[in-house]
Amino acid sequence: MADKAVIIRTCKFMINRLLSRNQFIIYALLPGRANGSKAELKEKLVRMYELKDLNAIFVLSLAHILEVGNQQDLV
Repeated sequence: MADKAVIIRTCKFMINRLLSRNQFIIYALLPGRANGSKAELKEKLVRMYELKDLNAIFVLSLAHILEVGNQQDLV
């Protein structure tokens, strides 16, 4: 599918002990495409972090950086 066209990089990794979760920002590089869907990014993150449940990941917002062709997401 389009899985090979998505490159995900994480930054600003934070452990929220109060809510017992990890929070971070991802940069999704999408060469040759305008944007990606939240569902596609969730599936890729589940495989990256070896989670069993797809509902364990929440993609909160998407911001497009058009100059560089990147997509920034808050997870």
